[in-house]
Amino acid sequence: MANLPDWGELGNLNIILKPDDNLIMVLSRKGEESYHPKMERVPDLINTFLKNHSFILIYPNQPKESGLDSLEMIHGSLLAPMERLDFIGRMISSRFRKK
Repeated sequence: MANLPDWGELGNLNIILKPDDNLIMVLSRKGEESYHPKMERVPDLINTFLKNHSFILIYPNQPKESGLDSLEMIHGSLLAPMERLDFIGRMISSRFRKK
């Protein structure tokens, strides 16, 4: 796993990634607390520089309310995996937050 210390290094991903690497990015939607304006460039950068690499872009649902009320509609068997994915997403996005 590699961390990018700066948003400016997104264009260098094609140098950093090996052909068999998989890029997974958790991004936020515009208007959400964890959103950063440079997130808008990510799909274009991937399309330009990483066409031959595997990648996953994740835009998780960010409910405004906390607690189980926001998860009522989710099947019980999905709760644990979704909580793990949410935790991983928060860890990854915290690395990209402006310091």
